[in-house]
Amino acid sequence: MFQLLETFIAVYETNSFTKAANALYISQPTISVHIEKLEKELDVKLFERNARNRIEKTEAATLFYEKAKQILNGWESGKEELAALSGKARRKYTIAASQTIGGYLLPQIMNALGQLYPQINFEILLDNSTNVYKAVHMFEADLGLVETPEVYPDMNRTIFMKDQLVILGDRELERWILREEGSGIRQYTEMYLKEQQILPEEKIIASSNALILELVKQGMGRTLQSARVAEKLSLPVQKTDLIRPLYLILPKEDSGKNVELAQSILDLLKKLGDV
Repeated sequence: MFQLLETFIAVYETNSFTKAANALYISQPTISVHIEKLEKELDVKLFERNARNRIEKTEAATLFYEKAKQILNGWESGKEELAALSGKARRKYTIAASQTIGGYLLPQIMNALGQLYPQINFEILLDNSTNVYKAVHMFEADLGLVETPEVYPDMNRTIFMKDQLVILGDRELERWILREEGSGIRQYTEMYLKEQQILPEEKIIASSNALILELVKQGMGRTLQSARVAEKLSLPVQKTDLIRPLYLILPKEDSGKNVELAQSILDLLKKLGDV
């Protein structure tokens, strides 16, 4: 069954039987057989072929895709935990974090976390807050650290710190440098601009905090950032009244060692806020 799910996910993501076959190193007829078996098992049509022999995803495929990812990711995670329990392998633990948290806060706790859990290989994924939520929701990450208060019914959310926001760059500049849609800091930037009745005609959109800071250093515009980002930079800083909570998110069904590890991460992050 898991092989069928893997095939379905590959076809869904590549939108092609041929590309899925190449990605999985199996033949295209095998791909077709797997999809047919899965459709028979589920009693639904997942893909339709059009006149040019291209495939189109059905509504059932779109609905099932998220479930299939969760099942497969949960299975792989379970295998890793059992292997670690038997002493056959080190366990992997994936932390998905927004760029500000991942770039400025996580590095400060990783040494202590590694000492507490020497048997675990930690993996850190950096993305915007919306994609971090999705990664945890799809079990692609064990834990998430985000800057926006989105609500998912299958997740628990805990505030670990309050973050002061400031404006970096010469206040005479009219151009604003913004993160992409889905970023936590983008939401707060739009909130600030609305409150201040600022309608910037000139904007630069960038999906990297590092790139944004370089642009600000070059005098290309102003940007809203965490005060923690501004601490070690020689840039003009303008304080704001905006203070945002930072959240740790976990699947509600997490238990046992995952909860213990998550609590350790939460405690270490809270200590940073106390400094």
